[in-house]
Amino acid sequence: KRLDADLIALQEVDSVCLRSGSINQAAELGQMLGMNHAFGKFMAYDGGSYGMAVLSRFPILNIHRHHLPEGAEPRCALEVVVELPGKQRLSFVSIHHDWTDENLRIPQVKALISALESRQHPIVLAGDFNTLRSAPSFDLLQAAGFLMDVEKAATFPATEPKQEIDYILLRSFAKAARVTVLEEKMASDHRPIYARVKPKKRVYKDESP
Repeated sequence: KRLDADLIALQEVDSVCLRSGSINQAAELGQMLGMNHAFGKFMAYDGGSYGMAVLSRFPILNIHRHHLPEGAEPRCALEVVVELPGKQRLSFVSIHHDWTDENLRIPQVKALISALESRQHPIVLAGDFNTLRSAPSFDLLQAAGFLMDVEKAATFPATEPKQEIDYILLRSFAKAARVTVLEEKMASDHRPIYARVKPKKRVYKDESP
């Protein structure tokens, strides 16, 4: 709320799970912040569902749950297509890739790139990639046109960050996002990151949802 963000990507989100009081966390957060919400299910868990979410101040035109190859747990990418001022469209994608093995993340990244290949409007990938920017899966993202900031920003562990594994990547933007790490130790085992970005000026009226 303090940041007044327009778009938020959340990972490890519960939907009516007993362990978190049977609350739809994405809907509850959306109501508290006055934002639209979307939830992407990884798997059934504890009487409800476990996955990821997106919150948006912009109208959500479409929600796409992209199934990804499984790793230690089932995985997906959650894409929301939002309408920016001026009727411009933007895909905002919440990411949470496998945490155990780069050889599992590579097919997940390949599936993600394939799922987004046809998008003609700008794309933001945001979340927990669980890998370093020197990893082969990042080479695939760069080859697919996704931009990343040149300065490293350690995010894990939250108490004393030493590794950079959370990112905001852009495609069809004029420049990469300048990412800032917030000094927040309690909300998660990762520190949150944010960026101010501005898509290229263009109206995508002829593109199908």
